[in-house]
Amino acid sequence: MEKRTFLLLFVFVVLLGASCGEEPTQLPPTPTPIPTPTIDPYEAVVHLVEPGDPVYFPEQSAYDCNTGRYTPVDSPAVIGLGCNRWDSNLIEIPENALGDTYFPYLDIIKQQMGEDDTWYFARYYVYTTEDATPLMLASYGMEIDFEMEGQGDLLIFVADPSGFEPGVWTVEGVQVWEDDNEDIGAETILYSDEGNSGDGYETLLFDQGLGEDPDFAWARLSPEYPGVVEFAIKKSILEMDPEDEVFSWWGWASQEVLEPGKFDYVDSYAEGEMYQLENTCRWVYNAPPFDLANICSYTKPTPAPGQKDKVTCCMFGSTSWQCTCPCPCPPQTGCGATCN
Repeated sequence: MEKRTFLLLFVFVVLLGASCGEEPTQLPPTPTPIPTPTIDPYEAVVHLVEPGDPVYFPEQSAYDCNTGRYTPVDSPAVIGLGCNRWDSNLIEIPENALGDTYFPYLDIIKQQMGEDDTWYFARYYVYTTEDATPLMLASYGMEIDFEMEGQGDLLIFVADPSGFEPGVWTVEGVQVWEDDNEDIGAETILYSDEGNSGDGYETLLFDQGLGEDPDFAWARLSPEYPGVVEFAIKKSILEMDPEDEVFSWWGWASQEVLEPGKFDYVDSYAEGEMYQLENTCRWVYNAPPFDLANICSYTKPTPAPGQKDKVTCCMFGSTSWQCTCPCPCPPQTGCGATCN
């Protein structure tokens, strides 16, 4: 009994000494990491020049199918005969997959182009009514075909301009893509092919100020007209000879942001897979219109009295077409002056 009492007393003394002695060693506190500042590359962009008031030419005005003319808003779209030809890459589907709602902000009815010393300008009008202004809740763009083969070379688009202040140019949401390997159009240019083995517009030249030139392309909502989106494209980047400034161009409206790698859409998707989508007919810049595939409606010149109609083959690069005298060909071909 005395031994056990002594043992318990000994343990108590030892524990008491431990608690009264030096404090146990503590681990140093974990340092709080200092956050690394994140640099937004888009905010770091410095612009050297901005577009001013756009210039548009009367002869560079063309009209596209006006689905809204026959269709009340929030009703099934009544698409005109020949306006939607998926098999030949002329798309007019400003309605949803159920076909019960028409979207006026996806219905481009008019397009214009022009230029000043620094910029090409383009604008696209969507369907509007006197009592309603479209919200422009879509992706809008344009393609340019320098060889006029029906195969786009450049795609310029803005992702969503609905929040833009009208009249203010911006690069927000603006991209420019190039088809450097020239595979757009798949097997048959302009016509739908089953499966698309190409990569569409594969080269990103400009992304919201990032690229070779921070001022390459801009977009804005028109301060004058409701339902109009405008583009400004810097001419020097295109590196075109002023004497060869002849190209075809057309516009796009899409509920989803345009997918550069899926062009042409008619080769990447089957008819009936895409809705709320439109591209316009094509127009010719810096030359009279002629019988180009998907050309917008135009009035053909009337032959002079006594002049015989003769079929003439005109050549422009690798492109050829037939016309009747007087031949409305690009001026550098020379075929508009003499009919053989």
